Amino acid sequence: MAAVVNQIDLALQQDRSSEYYKNLLLSLQEEHDRLSKLLQQLLQLFRSGQAIKLQNIEQIFYNELIDECMLQISLAYPQSKLVLNFGNIPDQENDMILYGNSSLLATALISLLENACKYGSGFPVLLEIGFDQGQIKLDIKNKGQLIPELDRNHLFSPFFRSTNTIGKRGFGLGLALAFKITLLHQGQLFYTVVDGFNCFSWVLPKLNPLKSSKYPQS
Repeated sequence: MAAVVNQIDLALQQDRSSEYYKNLLLSLQEEHDRLSKLLQQLLQLFRSGQAIKLQNIEQIFYNELIDECMLQISLAYPQSKLVLNFGNIPDQENDMILYGNSSLLATALISLLENACKYGSGFPVLLEIGFDQGQIKLDIKNKGQLIPELDRNHLFSPFFRSTNTIGKRGFGLGLALAFKITLLHQGQLFYTVVDGFNCFSWVLPKLNPLKSSKYPQS
């Protein structure tokens, strides 16, 4: 906000060229978009800490969730290539079913994919799905600069930004948001280095809330 006010004050001190005003408006629009995104992420971070109510839990086909999120990211990052592979093929269609809040899960996955595209250094982002009876795992790999070991314990803390993000815009909220949403769904989110790739593993249980006591009942 301070940067926006300073730009406006400077422009009002004397008459400027039309080109100057045009550039100013473009700059203000960019700052507006950044602030809007920050507020959205803060609101989502707050909402993700609330208990999931049973009436907000729905049956979700995991493959459809991934397809929708990949499409959104492809539109936002057209220069990035997303490659989806199956570590194993599910035995039946029901093996791809999750239960949870589809809006929150989509927010978490988009945050993870956006992070991979933003720091992937132009290499394809690799997604690999693995299925078993109790859970579904998605590994998201990017070939960008590896996250320093000293930073890895803080990756999911709000507003933390690793030293490998220098020169990249962001607020340090995307991973924190994905982490909180994952915990809310009784899942796991963790970082490892796999064959020289940054790898974020997203693990979600295939819990039916009507048959499990693990979901909050509020």
